[in-house]
Amino acid sequence: MAANTAVSTQQQLLPIFMQDKAIPETDLHHIYDRVAYDHLALFALIVGFVHTILAAGFALLLDTPLNFIMAILSVVVAAIAILVWLGLRIRPIPTHWSHPILAGLTLLALINSLAYVRLSGEVRQTMFVFFIVLGSAQFFLSSRWFFFVLSAIFVGWAGVIWQMSGSSIYFGSILLIGGIIAAIMFYVRRRSITQYELLRIQDEQRKQSLQHYAHQLETSLAGEKSARYLAETLQDTGRALASTLDWDGVMDLILEKLGGIVSYDRAGVLVKRDNVLEMVAARGFPTGYDPLQVRIQLDNEKIYSEIDKTKRSLSILDVQERSDWRQNDALQSPRSWLGVPLIKNDQVTGMLSLARETVRPYTDEEIELATAFAGQAVIALDNARMYEETTRFNQQLEYEVHHRTEAIRTAYEQLEHLNRSKSDFISIVSHELRTPVTILSGYSQMLAKEQIIQTNEMLNHLAAGMQSGAVRLEEIINSMLDVAKIDNQELRIYRGAVSIPAMIRVSSIDFAPALKNRQIELVIEEMSHIPTIQADSDALQKVFFHLITNAIKYTPDGGRITISCRLVSGQVLGLADKEAVEVVVADTGIGVDPAMHELIFDKFYQTGKVSLHSSSKTMFKGGGPGLGLAVCRGIVAAHRGKLWVESTCHNEETCPGSRFLMVLPILEEGEW
Repeated sequence: MAANTAVSTQQQLLPIFMQDKAIPETDLHHIYDRVAYDHLALFALIVGFVHTILAAGFALLLDTPLNFIMAILSVVVAAIAILVWLGLRIRPIPTHWSHPILAGLTLLALINSLAYVRLSGEVRQTMFVFFIVLGSAQFFLSSRWFFFVLSAIFVGWAGVIWQMSGSSIYFGSILLIGGIIAAIMFYVRRRSITQYELLRIQDEQRKQSLQHYAHQLETSLAGEKSARYLAETLQDTGRALASTLDWDGVMDLILEKLGGIVSYDRAGVLVKRDNVLEMVAARGFPTGYDPLQVRIQLDNEKIYSEIDKTKRSLSILDVQERSDWRQNDALQSPRSWLGVPLIKNDQVTGMLSLARETVRPYTDEEIELATAFAGQAVIALDNARMYEETTRFNQQLEYEVHHRTEAIRTAYEQLEHLNRSKSDFISIVSHELRTPVTILSGYSQMLAKEQIIQTNEMLNHLAAGMQSGAVRLEEIINSMLDVAKIDNQELRIYRGAVSIPAMIRVSSIDFAPALKNRQIELVIEEMSHIPTIQADSDALQKVFFHLITNAIKYTPDGGRITISCRLVSGQVLGLADKEAVEVVVADTGIGVDPAMHELIFDKFYQTGKVSLHSSSKTMFKGGGPGLGLAVCRGIVAAHRGKLWVESTCHNEETCPGSRFLMVLPILEEGEW
C-alpha cells in the first residue's frame, strides 16, 4: 500500500508527457534540433577536412582539366564548411537552424561528388555518393530534412547517370541498399536519442522528487526524534521486562520502568480476578501500610468500572473534585491520578494506578506513553503468569513422574522376583521329577523285556504306553530344565564340528511315522554346499526337533514341509565380515498372526485354546506345554544366532503357511 502511494506521488510530480511515457512532437523537434546543433560543428569540420584532403589530392594531379575543376570545387566546399565551423565557435545560432545548415553542407558535398562522377564519366565514383548517404544518417534527426536530402541524393545521382553511358544497375543497387541502411540507422539513432532524452527527463524529475522528499524529511525531523525516543524507551522497557520471568521480579520491574517514563508519587499494579481488582505490586506507599491487601470491587467503584468498560485510560485533574472518588482513610488522598487498563485479547485483565500528591495533571504525551507501556506490561505479566504455571506444573509433573517411577521400579522388582521364583520353581520341579521319571522309565523298560509281558498282548501294550509316557515326560522335563538354564543364563554350549545337512537328515528320520500318518510331505533341498560349523550338536538337535514338531502340528493333513539351507552374510547378526548359515523350515500350515510373531517364543505361551492341549507331539493344532520355541530361541541365541518367524496371517481355511528362519554364524574356534 505504501509502495503504491509512493509511485502515485512520483507520477503526480512528473509532467503530463512523462506520466504517459511519451514526448510531444513539438518537444521532440526541439530535442532533435538541439542534438543536431551539438553535432553541427563536428559535421562542418569533417566536411571541411575531407574536402581539403580531396582538394590537395586533385591539386597534385593538375595534368588534366578535370582535376583542376575538382580541386577548385573541393576548395570551395572546404572553405564554406570551415567558415561554418568557425562561425559556430564564434557565435551560437538558434538550434532550429541546425538541420538546414546540415542539409546545405550535405548538398555541397553531394554536388562535389556528382560533379566528379559526371566529369570523370565513371559510374564507379558513385561510392562517394554512397558514403554521403550513410553519413547523413549519423547527423540528421529530422525526418523531413533527412528524407529531403536523401531524395536530393537519389534524384541528383539519377540525373547525372541518365546522361552517361554504361551499366548503372549495379551501382544503383548499391546506392539503394545504402539508402535503406541509412534509413534504418536514422530511425535507430533517433529512437535511441528519444529514449535517452526520456530517461534524462525522468532522472531530472526524480531528482526534483527526492529534493522535495528531503525537504519534507527535514521538516519532520523533530517529530521523528520524539518518536524515536519513545520507541527506544519502550524497546528498552520491553527488553528489560522480557529479561525475567519471575512474577515478583516482573511486578517490581514494571513499576520501576514506569517511573522512568511517567513520573508518579505512588503507583500500583492491579490484576483483575473475576470482578475484583487485586493489587499485586506497589511502590511509594507509606511505611506501615500494606497496599497488597487492597481489593477493589468493580461494581462499587465507578471510576475503575468506567476504565474496565471503556477500555481506555482515565486521567483525573484533582480527585478531590470528584464526588465518586472513594478515599482510603489510612492513606493521604492523592490529587492528580491516572488509571491505565491492561488489555489482552480485547479484555481488561488489570490496571496501572498512578497517583501524584500535588495537582500536576498528566499530559496527553504522558498518557500516551503510559498506555504504550501498558501494552508491554501485559505481555510481561502474561509471560510471568505462564512461566509460574509452567513451573508449578513441572514441579507437579516431576513429583508424579518420581512417584510413578518408584511404583514401576517396585513393581518391576516384584515381577523380577516372581520371575526368578518361577524359574527356580521350574528348575527344582524339573530336578525333582527327573528321578521318579528315570525310575519309571527304567522299570517300564524292564517290564517290556519280561517274557510274560511280551507274550501277553494287553500287558505288552500297557508296558509300551508306560514307556512312551515316561519318554514324553522326560522330554518335557528336559525342556523345562533348558528353559530354566536359559532364564538363569546357565545354558552351556559345547562346540564342535557340526554338519547342518547331516543333522537335518537324522532329525527327519525320527518323524517318518508321524509324517506318513498325517500324509505330510517333507522336502529337504540340496545342501551339499553348506560347510561345517562350530556348534553344540545336541543343542541344535533339540532346535531341529522342536521346529519340525511345530511345523507338523500346525500343517493340515496332506500338507508339505520344506527345509532349505544357504550361505548368507553375517550382517543380520552384526558380523558383516563373516558368513553365516541360514536354515528355513517352511510349511503350508495355518500360519501365525503377525501380532504373535514374538509372543510364540515366550515360554508357556499358547496360540490356540488351552482346551486343545494335547500330549501328542504331532496331532494337528495340538497344543503342547509351550516350551519348544522358547528353548529354540535360547539355544540359537547362545550360538550368537537369530531365530524368527515370517507369516502373513493366521487362516485355517487358506493356510498361508509359516517360515521359521534360523541364522547361525560360521566362526572359528577362537572367535567365540
